[in-house]
Amino acid sequence: QSKATLFNSEFQELVKIIIAQGNNDSGLKGELNSIFKELTNYIEANGLSDFYKIQILNYESRKKDLIINTDYSNLDNLNQDILNLKTRMEVRKLDEKRKTEITNLVTKYQTSFANLVENIKKEKSTNIKIKNAITEINKITQSYTLTSYNKLEGHKDCLLYTSPSPRD
Repeated sequence: QSKATLFNSEFQELVKIIIAQGNNDSGLKGELNSIFKELTNYIEANGLSDFYKIQILNYESRKKDLIINTDYSNLDNLNQDILNLKTRMEVRKLDEKRKTEITNLVTKYQTSFANLVENIKKEKSTNIKIKNAITEINKITQSYTLTSYNKLEGHKDCLLYTSPSPRD
């Protein structure tokens, strides 16, 4: 597989990865925002305490940190936050219906977050492959340029310089 073909296929892969990530309204990021809104609306509609609002704001903070800083430890931190939330729901004696509904929404968020982490890892890996392909293409181009220059160097006396004639 030629370096240019490799570059092209990796670039196409990168485009797919970035499209899958999406933005605030689409893709994995949009999905997380949608679930966040569902959680927020559920907490408001059910008159749950500020504790739950703070928890989901922490989830959102972890998402932003992941996106901005590519800090994969945010997945572990989110998983720990969710375990803490589930423990706190037990301590706070939340009724089974609400507990189940919150758990389902939080689990959806957790799954989407993990998918975003994997997508960002793929993006980083693909970017490295693209940079490597570009480096190899540059080496080949430099080699061809040097070879061509060396061939011309031996035939300087045969080269004629002509200036372009002015156009009327």
